[in-house]
Amino acid sequence: MLPHLTLMPNPQPAESIRLKILSILPADLPVTDLQGEQELLTRLADSSDENSVEIFWRLVHFYRVAEKNDLACKLINNMLEADDSVENKAYCYLVLGQIAEVRQQFDAAIDFYTRGLTSRTPNKVTKYFLYNNTAYCLNTRGMYKAAESYSRSAIELNPARANGFKNLGVSLEGQNNLVGAAWAYVEGVRADSRDPRCLELLKKLVAGHPELAAQFTLLLEHDTSDRVTQS
Repeated sequence: MLPHLTLMPNPQPAESIRLKILSILPADLPVTDLQGEQELLTRLADSSDENSVEIFWRLVHFYRVAEKNDLACKLINNMLEADDSVENKAYCYLVLGQIAEVRQQFDAAIDFYTRGLTSRTPNKVTKYFLYNNTAYCLNTRGMYKAAESYSRSAIELNPARANGFKNLGVSLEGQNNLVGAAWAYVEGVRADSRDPRCLELLKKLVAGHPELAAQFTLLLEHDTSDRVTQS
């Protein structure tokens, strides 16, 4: 999932940004007969609309949902050429990595995320997802030690999200640190009880390793009870 667009303020005038975005759009748009595409293109062409960057990314998201990822990637690569600011590069590489993930091209996704981190963006939301998503992809490749490092970096940036704890737990479980994995899942549940993934992974881990039951079953039941009470 894409994070909410929180790009840093751009010192360029809104009209300059709008014209730059219009210049990088392919000439053959629109490519669908869907009303949403035409509405976004119309808004980009409207000189009175100052939200050009946000609309551009909504258009990219539209093409992703419409399963036109090649076009989405083309737009992002055009944006990379048009704006070399660290904030823009980081966000572009984040979205390119997410598209690669959807295609299960995990090595390519890792490369994109790494490029995004290299830009050293000050945007903590973008940086969090770059670290977190890199950890996820590394876990899929069995590179658990490296994934642990990226997960911890994500958690350090924002311990209120469950994602980082989930990926940390998977990486520790992959290194046979079962107690550490269980605690990571517990912390993920505590960070955001609305996200069910850490709780499900904890249940699965305890069910598969009875030696953990004495330490975690009561805690697991307590957390589950709290979730029911809060719902």
